[in-house]
Amino acid sequence: MAQLNNEVSAASRAGIGGLSAAIALSQDGHRVTVYESTPELSEIGAGVQMSPNGVRYWLNWGVDQSLLQISALPSELHMRRWRDGEFLARTEFNPDFEKRFGAPYLVIHRAELHNVLYQHVLEQGVNIRLGSRVVDYDMDTPTITFETCEVVQPDLVVAVDGINSFARTKLLGTTETGGPRKTGVAAYRLIVEVSDLLADPETAWIVSNPNLNLWYVVDLLCFHITRNNFGAHEK
Repeated sequence: MAQLNNEVSAASRAGIGGLSAAIALSQDGHRVTVYESTPELSEIGAGVQMSPNGVRYWLNWGVDQSLLQISALPSELHMRRWRDGEFLARTEFNPDFEKRFGAPYLVIHRAELHNVLYQHVLEQGVNIRLGSRVVDYDMDTPTITFETCEVVQPDLVVAVDGINSFARTKLLGTTETGGPRKTGVAAYRLIVEVSDLLADPETAWIVSNPNLNLWYVVDLLCFHITRNNFGAHEK
């Protein structure tokens, strides 16, 4: 027999999307439980670039100073020729974006962003259950079944379970039955200490100002992740 909790459940891996959904629902007056499959939360990922349309929500939810203090706010995006680094064009980011769109464009390490959201979720009184792996959803009831055979029946299930979403497969089917298909595109990332780049005359210019630099053709993008770290990825 499923237990009726009369609460909203964000069934996810307690990632950026799941924690953000939990904050929004909690501030709207719902009692929220986040079900996380792993037994502990760990630091994974690299740099995350966030545009104003997403950042604006966090600022409105009160995730402001704790977020901005550990983020890099690039002034501009510089587009360069890959062969010789020749400057081709630029796009203004900050403070222009904040004036136009009400929030800045920021770059932050995923682990630090995740920690800021996690702490904010705890302050909201959200219940986070670790080690709760979902093995089935009933879209009609709705119910969530865990690998322990426990079944919960909340008022609403918000499944925010990532790129390899089990809920999406349950709803839309597999690739063979018309579900999402992989793009075949991958990004290779690395993180370097800003102090190391500043120590080398050939790379110091890249981090002298917190800008994004994009070298065309090879699809190489370099950017500040935090005030102390610098990242790059190549597709």
